[in-house]
Amino acid sequence: MIDSELIQSIEKEFGWLVEERRRQGAKEYGEYKFLDKNTLDMMYEELSDIVNYCTFTYVKLRILEERVDNAIRAYCSDTDVGLNPE
Repeated sequence: MIDSELIQSIEKEFGWLVEERRRQGAKEYGEYKFLDKNTLDMMYEELSDIVNYCTFTYVKLRILEERVDNAIRAYCSDTDVGLNPE
């Protein structure tokens, strides 16, 4: 079971990251520069970036998963650990 304090800590960390990114943007571009921008166009660009990041992360996770599975199989080569080599 996952500790609720850990989840709260991660949520707090993410909230801090969001606020920090907002502050950085305000410092770099101006506190209310977003009023002069088409935020929908900005969001479309960001969404396409997010899709790319998801794809990159999926590939990295699959590679990591295969490496971990291979390491476990190698370590437990004489033990049935229930892993399917597919």
